[in-house]
Amino acid sequence: MQKNTKSENELKALILNHLVDKRHIPNHTILASEMPINRLKTRADLAILSNDFIGIEIKSEGDKLSRLEKQIESYKTVFDKIIVFAHEKHLQGIRKILSKNIGILVTDGYSVKHIRAPKQIRPPLKSLYLKNMKNQNIKRLIRNNGLANKKSREFSLAEKLKLQDIIGSNRKYLREEYKEFSDCFWKSVNKAITPEDIQYLSPRYYRRQKTENHRESEASFWVEWRKQFSLNIDDLFYNHCNQQLKTNKTNPFGPIPQSVQKLISVAD
Repeated sequence: MQKNTKSENELKALILNHLVDKRHIPNHTILASEMPINRLKTRADLAILSNDFIGIEIKSEGDKLSRLEKQIESYKTVFDKIIVFAHEKHLQGIRKILSKNIGILVTDGYSVKHIRAPKQIRPPLKSLYLKNMKNQNIKRLIRNNGLANKKSREFSLAEKLKLQDIIGSNRKYLREEYKEFSDCFWKSVNKAITPEDIQYLSPRYYRRQKTENHRESEASFWVEWRKQFSLNIDDLFYNHCNQQLKTNKTNPFGPIPQSVQKLISVAD
C-alpha cells in the first residue's frame, strides 16, 4: 500500500483549513509561516497572531522528534498557547515529550483529530523574552517609551519596563511586520486554503521574488547593452573603413605606421 506522505505546505493548508472550518480562527486573522524565534535558531512553522499568540509546530510522517522538546521551549518564550500538529504515528512519542499544557492534533494525511486542547503558557522571564526579541524591535521599544540613552545599552534600558508592556509592544510590532504578507495570503485564498497559498505567508517568498526579479532585470539590461555595444562597434568600424577608402583606395585600413615598418625591416 502506497504511503500518503504530505509535504509541509500540504500539512499547513490542512491544519489551517481545519481551524477555519471549526471557527477557531476567523478569515483575515494575521498569520505567519516560518516565523523566526529565539534569535533565528528556531522558526515557528505557523503562528496565529490574534489576541492570543498561538504557535504551531508541525511534524510530518517522515520527521523525527529528537528536536521537539527544544523547539517547544523556544515557542514558550513567544506564544500564549502552543499546538503540535503531527502525523498520527508520532502520537505516543509526543505524549511522552510534551507537558499537558501543549495542545495536540494529529492527522492520517486526510483529516484532523483533536487529542488535547492547548492551555495558557506561563509568561517567560523578562530577560529571556527580551533576549529573543529582534534588535530593531528593542530599539523601537525604548524609543517609543522615551528611554533612549547613548550611555546605556538598549537591553538594559528595556529591562526597566514592565514585562506586559514589553510583550504588548513586541506583539504590535510583529503584527505590523506580518500583516502585509498575511493580507496577500488571504487574497490568494479562494474557497479553501491550498498548499500554493502558503508561500504568501513567508517573507522569504517575497525576498526570493525580489531577487529573481532583480536578476531578470539585470540580465535584460546586459543583453540590451551588448546589442547596442555591438551595433556601435559595427558602425564605428564601417565608418572608419569608408573614410579610409576615400583617402587610400588600396588599403582601407590606412598606411602602415612607421614603427611597424621598422619592425618589419629588422625582421627581414
